[in-house]
Amino acid sequence: KRKQPSLDETSHMGHYPPESDEGRDSLMVISPCRLKMIDEFMTANRFSLLRSPPYTGKTTLGVVLRDYFLALNHKAVYISLAGMAGKETRFNENLFQHYWKERVGHTWDEIIRWTEPTEIIIDEAQIIYGDCAPFFWGDLKELMSTPWENITLRVLLLATYDPALNSQPSPVHFTNTLGLDALRITSDEFERLVATFVERRRALGNEAFGIPTPVKKAIFNLANGHADLCRFALTSMHHMFRDNDSDSAVNMLRYLASSHFRTALQCTRAFVWTQNWSPTVQESEFLSKIFLSCDSESFCNVGVDSNPVAKSFFKLGLLTTINHRSLFTAPIMRIVLGHCLFTVSGGSKSSPAITFDEFVMRTIERMKPSILSKSLGRGTDQESYLLERTWQMEWYRAATSAVPVNATVSPDVGGVFGSVGFLDFYVDGDLCWGVELLREGDRMKEHRKRFAQDGEYKNIPLKEWVIIDFRHQSKPITS
Repeated sequence: KRKQPSLDETSHMGHYPPESDEGRDSLMVISPCRLKMIDEFMTANRFSLLRSPPYTGKTTLGVVLRDYFLALNHKAVYISLAGMAGKETRFNENLFQHYWKERVGHTWDEIIRWTEPTEIIIDEAQIIYGDCAPFFWGDLKELMSTPWENITLRVLLLATYDPALNSQPSPVHFTNTLGLDALRITSDEFERLVATFVERRRALGNEAFGIPTPVKKAIFNLANGHADLCRFALTSMHHMFRDNDSDSAVNMLRYLASSHFRTALQCTRAFVWTQNWSPTVQESEFLSKIFLSCDSESFCNVGVDSNPVAKSFFKLGLLTTINHRSLFTAPIMRIVLGHCLFTVSGGSKSSPAITFDEFVMRTIERMKPSILSKSLGRGTDQESYLLERTWQMEWYRAATSAVPVNATVSPDVGGVFGSVGFLDFYVDGDLCWGVELLREGDRMKEHRKRFAQDGEYKNIPLKEWVIIDFRHQSKPITS
């Protein structure tokens, strides 16, 4: 007969809100396979860390893991240390133990001495990084150094970044850790999330509401499985498009590429790094470097240890790591970063309604040779011409000062429309303009094919488009 969990263990089980911005709710989707994977990791690494940027679902996972282990008749505890922030509790052992007693019914000292199978999930662990809670870190270090003792105990810390990024590293080093990959929802999980979300909206009276397949693909591509960004996008879709019509899919896709959606995103905790945007010269140089070095999977060429400027952006959630490689937390992060780095504040207000040709010409006229001539974004060959990405970023900066009122320029928008290719620039609103840039006539025919009816950009709603070829000197087009 299964053992029934005690009262203090089940006090929070089964009482979740329909929807919540923090922690588990009825929209939560975590497959049994993902839970099993984390369970197996905790068996192989009994004292470990899951570090992931803010707003990525750590709290939800922590609560779900507690319930998962309780269902296995284990003793399981979930606790958040957020309430310790800025308080003496971080340094006073008696207050620290009392904090645990108040929240989970037992002190830290009591729990680590339990002999039954026990899991402790500690959320917001970064609150006690550095010189905080030396008594806690001392206990944890002793437990890690004597694995043959208390073999039924497993501890998983959840934090926004690794202790190594702190100016005063904690005394514990975690050899193996989990990261954002453990929190990303899969495509199947996303389908379940969308189905539940739509069903709830229809039950509340929005019977015509739905998320068309192209829009689902676009949201998943933009977020790359980032659970909270997926949910935020779905909520935004509901606010903007409560009633479906024949143009809903196109209008939803345009909204995802718009400044309105980007502005809404920047109000979330995931984009805290954009608040009061005023990077130093060193920070701007670093951010430009990672933006330009980013590949199609959002990985970028940057080492945390070799660049102290990088640490703050890992802490703030712009960047994370997977298998010791740095990457943007989500593709939409890179898009927003590009807007912050290369746009001209207030530039579009000075441009009245203009034609597509006028927009292209004004943009080229406003590009600055002084910026291009000093750029380090050059090839490594003998001629070392400017890289295509270098031309793109200066064009982007100039375009934001020439774009018509009530329209914005967005880079790399292919994924937004479910396209397999990434269009360099898209002007939203009712304009639907597309711009592709080349240098030295490189692969012109290939780029032209992308705009064909059956080409890579077929899903992008374009009324007018152009390929601009920047050349060092005139020469025949290469295929």
